[in-house]
Amino acid sequence: MSHPTQSRDISLTKISHLWSVFNASFLSRLRLFQPFFFLVLLALIRASALSAENIPRPVRQMPQAVSNNAVAALKIDDHYVLYSFNGLSATKTFQAVHHRSFSFNLANEQSKEITSLPVTKGRLASVAVSLNHQIYVIGGYSVADDGHEISTDEIYRYDPKNDRYYLETRIPVAVDDSLALVYQGRYIYLISGWSQDDNVSLVQVYDTQRKRWFNATPFPGPAVFGHAGGVVANQLIVVDGVKIIPASTKNGIEIRRQFVMSEQSWQGTIDPNQPSKIIWFSLPQHPGPALYRMASAGIESLGLVLFAGGSDNPYNYNGVGYDGQPSEASSRVFSYHFLQKKWQQQTDLAQASMDHRGLALSDKSAFIIGGMGEKQLTLKTIQTIPFSKLKTLQTKGNNLQ
Repeated sequence: MSHPTQSRDISLTKISHLWSVFNASFLSRLRLFQPFFFLVLLALIRASALSAENIPRPVRQMPQAVSNNAVAALKIDDHYVLYSFNGLSATKTFQAVHHRSFSFNLANEQSKEITSLPVTKGRLASVAVSLNHQIYVIGGYSVADDGHEISTDEIYRYDPKNDRYYLETRIPVAVDDSLALVYQGRYIYLISGWSQDDNVSLVQVYDTQRKRWFNATPFPGPAVFGHAGGVVANQLIVVDGVKIIPASTKNGIEIRRQFVMSEQSWQGTIDPNQPSKIIWFSLPQHPGPALYRMASAGIESLGLVLFAGGSDNPYNYNGVGYDGQPSEASSRVFSYHFLQKKWQQQTDLAQASMDHRGLALSDKSAFIIGGMGEKQLTLKTIQTIPFSKLKTLQTKGNNLQ
């Protein structure tokens, strides 16, 4: 009579024994490949580290490619929306200069075209700032059929709730390629910039509460256009830009005026009790060469001003340098930290870009919207720079007053 249970036990014993023999043999062979597996693992770790050196490649996009556009971000209800106003489309001719506007909702990752700026001709080199749930679209220039450029003086206030613009004011001295900074949630500072025929060193200030203009202490460096900077508390940083070398005569030969990079870095302290007073002083130059039309902004929570992209060869609106050579976009990112009084090199952009008029900010990230990339191609991408990826020099508990 058979005993199925006993037979099963014997079979399991044999299987167990065979498995032990196989396992020992497999492990013995596996040890021979340990160095190989270690090298493979090391290579994977290295590849992962290399891929993390650059900020992740952009995936967000605006409805169309655009550069030299005014940009801003607003918190609407519980989420942020990015905005782009005016700019240059893909063909980069004077017909490509437009006054179209776009938005990108960070909550649902949807982009769309919104109402265009209410002007008859397109604009370049305008700038935008967010203030009290509205966006102020400032200045810029239009391009005539013959290529003649005209600086504009309007400031339009955009209400995102109603998708509507209001003519807020006119700038006393029209400027384009200027730097616009907001102080105390009230004042808009327009620092230097191009005005029709030449650069100006004016610092024009608009009081959005009293609806009036006044001049602050002039910019102390060479007057420039296409410069960059930011504000944290009452501290300003302004760097680089393009200065003018006037026409001259040498050995009987007339030399036309030249547009050249201005290697300069300035810090300004605004008097809280007298906003027209700025104490300026020179800073050591930032890492790398002087750059034109970088994206930049002050990040209050981190106590720094962030700069990204740009080009070391100043150019006309089509991306071709004043020297006749095509300008190349930079991938550099760096920052100035107020408390430590130091410049800091940051991780390079994954996509080099130039032709920016600002850096849009949420509470967690900075955004580069459009621009020009390799071979002066206009971009529709939105590059994201998470604050968590930035190298900070902050000490816990330190805050600017």
